[in-house]
Amino acid sequence: MPKEQSRPDRPNRWWLAPVIGLVVLFAAGSGLAARTIYQRAADTSVATGASTPPRTTGPSSASPAPNTGTVQLLADASAYPQSAQVAALLQTYFDAVNNGNYGLWRKSVITKLAQQNPEASWQAGRQTTSDRQISVFRIDAAPDDELRVLVTFTSRQEPAYAPQPDPTDCTHWQNIMSLARGSSGSWLIAGSIVQHQPC
Repeated sequence: MPKEQSRPDRPNRWWLAPVIGLVVLFAAGSGLAARTIYQRAADTSVATGASTPPRTTGPSSASPAPNTGTVQLLADASAYPQSAQVAALLQTYFDAVNNGNYGLWRKSVITKLAQQNPEASWQAGRQTTSDRQISVFRIDAAPDDELRVLVTFTSRQEPAYAPQPDPTDCTHWQNIMSLARGSSGSWLIAGSIVQHQPC
């Protein structure tokens, strides 16, 4: 049988495989770069408790969180093995803020963070605050047996207590929270990087 020859009307696609390979490598590299940036940003928060980087647009969700103080885990966060423990911790934290309960708040954070925020100053900064639409987008493992948690929520407050320089009664927040193990082995909030913008 004669050797089959290529048909003259079939285009030569020798370039297709290299292009596909480059596209795959680019996509993988972009994902790795984004994760690295996310990790580096989160790593700066543990010792200081909070800082304010330039504003960015927060993640979007196909199903917005309900207008309540209940913590909602989105699909990506729900898939993390310790998501239930993280959700319980964050619920304690936001319940404390919404009810002005400093003692409960102290149970949700590491000792150093509590020492940096004595009750008088904590109450003064949150006396009109109500946090709602709380969504947990991501939970990631971090060095030193810590976690990084991406959380968004909306706060209502008297404009005088709004984060400066935006005296508004409604603020959208995007936080990268650092979680560390407490002495009992449970997760505690060790700090956060915060971003905010008026509603």
